[in-house]
Amino acid sequence: MQGGANNKGLVCLIAAAAVVLVFAGSSGIAAAQAAGLKKGFYKKSCPKAEEIAQRVVWNRVAGNPELAAKFLRMFFHDCFVR
Repeated sequence: MQGGANNKGLVCLIAAAAVVLVFAGSSGIAAAQAAGLKKGFYKKSCPKAEEIAQRVVWNRVAGNPELAAKFLRMFFHDCFVR
């Protein structure tokens, strides 16, 4: 069970980084910041988090392009549940 919880957290981190990167490249950056997303959020606690997440996401999506949509769907359905 512990491994599953760790994997979900990692996937949420990766998905969050992917969403931040998508918003950073568009005019939606203001909306992203208003929602609490911001580039550099982990800069002090985990300086390489965004770099690692970006590399992992791009490598996985390059191997399976369907993952981009799946990551976004998972992020909004699993990570934003209140």
